[in-house]
Amino acid sequence: MLGILSVGANTFIGSQASDWFPFVVVVAVLLIAPNGLFASGDSVRTLWAAIAHRNDRAGAKA
Repeated sequence: MLGILSVGANTFIGSQASDWFPFVVVVAVLLIAPNGLFASGDSVRTLWAAIAHRNDRAGAKA
């Protein structure tokens, strides 16, 4: 991810930006979403429990 940001910054902004731009983006992402970009483990477990519960109900109706 950092390599892609570095090459993109070098291409579109300038060669000096390829040094600092990826780290600015990472810091911005951490400020916006400090828990990460993806769902936390609790959310994933809750989702899988809901799917399992739905499948159990569907099996009981059959």
